[in-house]
Amino acid sequence: MSLLPDPDRSVALLVGVHTYAHLDDLPAVSGNLKGLREALTDAEVWGLPADRCTVLSQPDSAGQVLDAVRRSVERADDTLFVYYAGHGLTDPYTDELYLALPDSDREREYTALRYEYLRRAVLDPAGGVRRTVVVLDCCYSGRALVGRMSASDHVADHAMVEGTCLLTASAETRTALSPPGEPYTAFTGELISALVKGIPGAPDPIDMDSLYRHLYRTLAAKARPLPQQRNRNTGGLIALGRNRAAAPPAPPPGPSRLRPTPDTAPEPRSASAGEEAPSPAPPHEADPESGTISENPYDSDLWRDIEDEGIGVHPSRDVEDQGAEPRPPGTPSARPAGLVSRRQALIGLTGMGVAGIAYAATKIADSKGDKASPNVSPSKSSAPPEKVNYASGEKRWLFPTDDSMISPPLLSGQRVYVSCGDGFLYALHAATGKLAWKFDTEDYSPSAPALDNGLLYVGAGRELRAVDVTTGKQRWKHPTDESISSLTAAHGTVFASCPDGIHTLYAIDATEGRRRWQFTTAASKSSPIVADGTVYIGSADHHLYAIDAATGKQRWSYGAGESADTSPVVAGDTVYIASGTVLHAVDVRTGDQRWKIRTESKWPPAVADGTVYFGDDHGLHAVDAATGEQKWKYKAVAAEGEPAVARGSVYFGGGYDGSNETLYAIDTKTGNQRWVFHVRKSFETPRAANGIVCFGIDGGLIAVNA
Repeated sequence: MSLLPDPDRSVALLVGVHTYAHLDDLPAVSGNLKGLREALTDAEVWGLPADRCTVLSQPDSAGQVLDAVRRSVERADDTLFVYYAGHGLTDPYTDELYLALPDSDREREYTALRYEYLRRAVLDPAGGVRRTVVVLDCCYSGRALVGRMSASDHVADHAMVEGTCLLTASAETRTALSPPGEPYTAFTGELISALVKGIPGAPDPIDMDSLYRHLYRTLAAKARPLPQQRNRNTGGLIALGRNRAAAPPAPPPGPSRLRPTPDTAPEPRSASAGEEAPSPAPPHEADPESGTISENPYDSDLWRDIEDEGIGVHPSRDVEDQGAEPRPPGTPSARPAGLVSRRQALIGLTGMGVAGIAYAATKIADSKGDKASPNVSPSKSSAPPEKVNYASGEKRWLFPTDDSMISPPLLSGQRVYVSCGDGFLYALHAATGKLAWKFDTEDYSPSAPALDNGLLYVGAGRELRAVDVTTGKQRWKHPTDESISSLTAAHGTVFASCPDGIHTLYAIDATEGRRRWQFTTAASKSSPIVADGTVYIGSADHHLYAIDAATGKQRWSYGAGESADTSPVVAGDTVYIASGTVLHAVDVRTGDQRWKIRTESKWPPAVADGTVYFGDDHGLHAVDAATGEQKWKYKAVAAEGEPAVARGSVYFGGGYDGSNETLYAIDTKTGNQRWVFHVRKSFETPRAANGIVCFGIDGGLIAVNA
């Protein structure tokens, strides 16, 4: 079973050409774009936010397409989906693939988009995309109105992108079809149908291998041209949507994969040197070329325990009103209450998954009360989940601990990572709050974790520790001269901030734990931020510094006029930082000021889609990222802490008396309140992704449905 990519960190680009100046028109392509966009943005399929699914119809030039691809690569750090429908042309001398544009001519291939350029844009090393799917519904001859759309038999081979899944509309020398009178082309019509209706018997969510086999069988049954697929690495495991035709799952004995049936599935063919097989071997099976075992990119815990978005405990909008709820039949009772040490506390699992995880809801008491012991069941119950879908602003789950969460949670894919005052680093399943593993940092003030290349990094006193993201086991540790307050990781390097007395920034090799360089400035609480090979950090000496990430050499410094000890935020070509009573926007290349505005914000801003959001005692502000001009202001309450932005809302903690005991969700476009969640006790900086808003309180971590 695969994982559904995080829609808030994924991007889809749909490109289509239906009207041509020199080639036959393809009216069905217009329907393809509309139908596929509706499927990908459907909350019950994938749920891509509307602003993360771009339709580019009738592009004017190759440059317009490539610019759109590059913007998509920059925005996506989970999964990128690129789709093209239209005529496909091939160079008669090189057999190279070209994608036709409205003014393309079959005799002048240079008027079309050379696929190699698109391929390079997708492979841009500056992007942080983890998984890529490329889908081509290509044609180059025939009349669409009578049903013919030809495609090269080498399309899949030309278009292969490293580390991706590529799916094309036709195989070998067959022509693709655009059936007369149908709203979609034959291939895309079946693709949309599979996503919208689901595939009976296929995994949930639907991975690309299962989708390809379904399309092959369905098109073969209708005597229509058959698709091709190429995978590199484990591209066939990428999921595109929830399987709406899936039956409620029972606990399986182990992971399984659908296999093609002999009479309908494509016959495997041996791959020549440098060529990929049409369909990849399932995970953990030997690769026929190398004899090596394909590595599963998703950890086994998540494969076994993957749960639909929205499953969890019965929600309440008021934490203090969360009394114990009845347990499903057959679940064991809670363990006897008693005194436990900080190191020996039993970490409870709250939430019920698709397979029916036994649970007991937990009440959070104030600092003078006791915490009820959560119920933990080592096995899965057959009882159905109590709640499947949550309304926005409802509690999804609560994970109790013996101490307060001392760091903002890190939300990555289907996991939540958070450091706690009990000395542990926790990894939780984002859908349910179920514990995946915990790591003892041996320090009661561990830093917030950072993630890069399958490792989590956490500061524990005067040590930097690297932890395997799948198992929770320590890989290495590295000593520092001062205690680590914050860190970030990118491109194989961990940047650790140590502000004891003076502020020292360490750059440490992320694989071996070897120190590369260090940079010293005045003490501050600023966390390092990395973007495009540069590390940005604020300082109490009134400056913002830009440091070369490879060498540790200063590139420039910007004088803020007041202590710049908040963390900077980078978006596009601008870095933003609050200092004293001013919010600054600074050019990332030169360090020159773009604009500055007066504010009383004491926290880092959040930047998304051309808008900067920040809070102060007068409310939440939204200003234009390019000019600093105010767009709107929400002034009902004082806004505390760093806001978070996701799915068209900005989330922040606030209150009428300056306390952040209520979580607010504000519409990013209008500044109107969408909902509130009353916590009734102070909570830490919220983080939002994958349909939830997470924040720590004294005694636990809460997830609220976004």
